[in-house]
Parts: sequence; structure tokens; C-alpha cells
Amino acid sequence: MNRRRFVELGLWGAVGINLSRLAAEEARSALGFFSVMQQRGRHWLSDPPGNPFWSIGMNHVDPATLRYADSGKVWSAEFGNSMERWLQTVEADLTGWGFNTLGWNQELVMWNDQNRSHSRSFTFEEYQWLNMPYCHLLPFIESHQWEVKTRLPDLRSRGFADWCDYVARDQCARMKNDPNLIGYFFTDCPTWIHQEDSRDESALLQLSVEELDDAFE
Repeated sequence: MNRRRFVELGLWGAVGINLSRLAAEEARSALGFFSVMQQRGRHWLSDPPGNPFWSIGMNHVDPATLRYADSGKVWSAEFGNSMERWLQTVEADLTGWGFNTLGWNQELVMWNDQNRSHSRSFTFEEYQWLNMPYCHLLPFIESHQWEVKTRLPDLRSRGFADWCDYVARDQCARMKNDPNLIGYFFTDCPTWIHQEDSRDESALLQLSVEELDDAFE
């Protein structure tokens, strides 16, 4: 904090403004990342400059359908076989439709008796080309209740901890300083939210938060 700012805070304090609140809000806005703020007893998502941010996002944004034979030469003619060019048009479309966030980009691309799967996540570079706030899935555990094969790992195992470390190095290490990153989530539609479709989730549900913390110390 420079001397001029110190004097300004002092003047505000003299007229009864809460200095601790002002200092906290200023420190938060100086971070340059999405965060959580409190105003008048309510918590808000805040954008990198520190302003309240109401996130309106769209999920399942993926170009796979543009590459069907039935789509003709749309992918090559309009986008030059370039993810960068396509994502720039995605940003323009989403903002033009009133969205300000990319939710979960992965799209359901396969549904049959042999395979049910999503497309891949966007890479760090692709998020830069998109250039708008986004949320990113970290694939710590893939446990969709509708998958043909669902494998629930032992969350207390060393092997699961090693996998989480790899995911953090591979993805978080690159995205951690991106001001457009709102946050991460870890799985989509897990088996344990639909009991009739659940498979082998009983041991997972019995884990307490304390047990999970102890497992990864």
C-alpha cells in the first residue's frame, strides 16, 4: 500500500467508514482471481477486479458434431480445422446470447451398449483461445452412474493419492495463475447420488472427512 492510499484510508476512517472492510476488499481485488466476497450479509462470487459476478454458463461445448459427414465441410470451410478459430467464435456466440461463463465443456459423444463417454476437457491453451471465465473438471474420479463400466477407486489408497498428485501437476500447475479460472470440480453425476444405479459405493459412503484427511497426510 502506497502513502497516498494510506492517507485515503485514514480519511475514510475519520468519517466512519470501516477500514478493515475496505482493506479486505482491496486486498481481495488485488489478487486478480475469482474469489468470494461478502456484502450486506450476503456472499457473492467476485471477479478478478473484485466486483460481484453472477455466473451464467453453458455446459457441453464441443465441436465434435461439426465433423460429422452430414455437417458437410463446416469444420474445414468455416474454421480451417482450427480449434483456435472455432473457440473465438464460441466466445462471441456465448456472450452474444447473454452467457458470461463456460461451464463444463465436455460433451456426451457416445452412448451404446459398449461405450458411454464424454469428449475430452479443453486444454490450457484452448481456454486461452476462448478467453472467458470457465470452470474445469479435474478427473480425480470418474464415476458416472450411467457408464457401462464404473470403477470406484479406494480413496484411502496410496495409488489414488498418486493419481491425484499427477492430475494436479498436469492441470492445476498450468491453470493456477489464469484469471479466467473460476474453479474446479471433481466428478459429474457420481454413482452414489442414484441408489438404484449405484455399484459398489457402500465403502465409499462410509468414509468420513477425517478419514479422507488422514489418508492423504
